[in-house]
Amino acid sequence: ASTLQDLERELKAVRLELERVESEKERFSQDMTEMSKASEETEWERRSLRVELKELKLRESRLLADNNELEEENISLQKQVSVLKSSQVDFETSKHEVRRLQEDMEALNAQLEEYEHLKRIAERQMEEALEALQSEREQKYAVKKELDRRINSDSIHNLSTFAGFAGLKFASKRSADNGSHSF
Repeated sequence: ASTLQDLERELKAVRLELERVESEKERFSQDMTEMSKASEETEWERRSLRVELKELKLRESRLLADNNELEEENISLQKQVSVLKSSQVDFETSKHEVRRLQEDMEALNAQLEEYEHLKRIAERQMEEALEALQSEREQKYAVKKELDRRINSDSIHNLSTFAGFAGLKFASKRSADNGSHSF
């Protein structure tokens, strides 16, 4: 029985050692994975830096070419400035002529605006005169209508009075509508 117990203890010790070794193996495996990832990242970063370096060198050569081109353009521009300075007298003369023509045009525009303003005033006055004439016509028509009504009313009244004198009774529907009574 003591051999069995010794074997069980030895088995237990071996199992503990196995667990410890497996745990250590797992930890080494994780460390290896992390180191592999770090190595891949470092390699990727190294490649990126190489690409960036190539791009920077290419950019530098472009900038140098641009700089040379700008220097040539600068020389050309200096020549153009020299030509422009010699043409400046003609330009000033033309500028003076343009200014004079602008002043003439402004004066003509002012006259045109004044004419348009006067035209608007005349049109407004004509509209007001037409409206006044129309109003006067309407008033004359109303006065004539009222005069005709009164003349007709007086004629009927005179006829009624005359008929009343003759002993006849004469009734006028129109007189009744206007509030007159039969005589």
